[in-house]
Amino acid sequence: MVKKRTKVLICIGVYLFCFIFVAVGAGVLYSNERDKKQCTEKIEAIVAENINTGNENRTAGYDDSGDSYAPVFEYVYNDQKYRVKSNISSYPPAFDEGEEVVIYVDPDDPMHIYVPSYKATMILGWVFFGVGAVLVIAATIAFYFIFWKKKADNNGEEFVEYNVYDNEKYDDRIY
Repeated sequence: MVKKRTKVLICIGVYLFCFIFVAVGAGVLYSNERDKKQCTEKIEAIVAENINTGNENRTAGYDDSGDSYAPVFEYVYNDQKYRVKSNISSYPPAFDEGEEVVIYVDPDDPMHIYVPSYKATMILGWVFFGVGAVLVIAATIAFYFIFWKKKADNNGEEFVEYNVYDNEKYDDRIY
């Protein structure tokens, strides 16, 4: 029989794994909402080019990475021209070169932009958050049935089977 300490460590490990999904999803959703609140000035931008970010990964030592394209937006804000590479890339490219795109600019930092047509970040955030939440619920149910549920004996009577560290304790009834 598995010791109680081992059970607790297994539970903690599984919950940490599950909460990583929840944390990543919450982080992506929070970042997206923060950008939406900070970037309030609506601007028409033009996609100047799509930069292949897969080449950046290959030069960093990842030789089996696929191509991914990040758009570079050009726009004018307060009579000054800006050129900003998006931190989000995709394959195929999300926008065509020369395409006009509505973006929002942070008035305090015009190089900080929010692109509302990027739906993938919201979807990714909700998928990670949802998968993590489902895993937490599934792990809780599984742990309840595997480790802590009362077990019935042959007569239909219930008894609790448990152990505490090295002192294993069982129902002492004779069958």
